[in-house]
Amino acid sequence: MIAQTTRYVDVPQLRQCTNCWSFDHPTTKCKATKPVCKYCAQDHKSEDHECKGCSEGDGPDDVACAHYPRKCVNCKAEHEADHRDCIARRRRKGEFIKTGGKAPVAGGRKTKPKAGTEASSKGVSVR
Repeated sequence: MIAQTTRYVDVPQLRQCTNCWSFDHPTTKCKATKPVCKYCAQDHKSEDHECKGCSEGDGPDDVACAHYPRKCVNCKAEHEADHRDCIARRRRKGEFIKTGGKAPVAGGRKTKPKAGTEASSKGVSVR
């Protein structure tokens, strides 16, 4: 008897700061001096976002307001900063999956010391 199996890969969740909406750090480590609105990318909390042109004026909802178009702080497109189809989010998620859930490290790669240098002559191992 032959059984068919399906392999599942555990994909870690991409974290996003809910203060500045960056993918580089969790909210608890945010160093932004002012919050950023996930709806319009301006400097106020998302929960304080409201449109003065709408009769209700009670904040954001699922429908984009004609008076205040959505703007993503990450890619500048017309959607919320946490939208699942954001190109910046998709790019970051691809990098995130490739690195096994670790944020990509900025600043390039580590190099080995050249032969004849002080580090290589002392037997120091650099990885």
